[in-house]
Amino acid sequence: MIKEIILFSKNSRARSIIPQKKFILCILIIVFNGCFNSFRQFLINFVVLIFLHLKYETPIIKVLKYVFSLTLFYILSGITFLIDGNFSLFYLMCYRGFINSLSITFFIFTTPLDDILFIMSKNKALIDLVDIAKLMERFIIVLEDELSIMIKSAKSKGGFDSNIKMIKTSAKIGALLFKNMFFKWQEIKVSVDSRCFNGKLSYFDVSFKKSFLIEILIVFIFIINLIILDCM
Repeated sequence: MIKEIILFSKNSRARSIIPQKKFILCILIIVFNGCFNSFRQFLINFVVLIFLHLKYETPIIKVLKYVFSLTLFYILSGITFLIDGNFSLFYLMCYRGFINSLSITFFIFTTPLDDILFIMSKNKALIDLVDIAKLMERFIIVLEDELSIMIKSAKSKGGFDSNIKMIKTSAKIGALLFKNMFFKWQEIKVSVDSRCFNGKLSYFDVSFKKSFLIEILIVFIFIINLIILDCM
């Protein structure tokens, strides 16, 4: 999962746009989406996000997969409203979850973590935090590969053939992964020490192109949402 996101984000057409602009746009949409209850506002944000996904050719199948997974979390959280008979709040939560998921997926599929860390590394106060984040990214990728191998091995032995087997197998995989996590960390530490690692990471300089489309959309979203607020 993480490697797929890294691969698509590094080859995205929107990678050349400075990450701060994309972040501001996505956060602005999420904030307005959480403040207002107007269906027109949801529709406008939906159109803007769909336009961005199509414009910069994000992987639609992968995007929909993550969008529906994230939206499902909102749906499960809103079941209490459904039980109480408050259908309007349930639908509102579903709308917000769907729009927020579209916004988050646009950002992660167009903005590699390396670009974010490169910008943050320019601030000396954040350099240690940036190094930790980069090391954690590599460590999580190693764990993800190991998890994938465990799942494939368990499937080949029929570990997921029934509900009871699935629960037992999942528990065993979780325990083994947690146990191996400490051994992997020790192996990585020995590996970096043997290479005389001094604790500092180097980040490649990234050049970003000027794009006025994101600025226009930021202003558009801000003005339109304020107009809708005045009309409410």
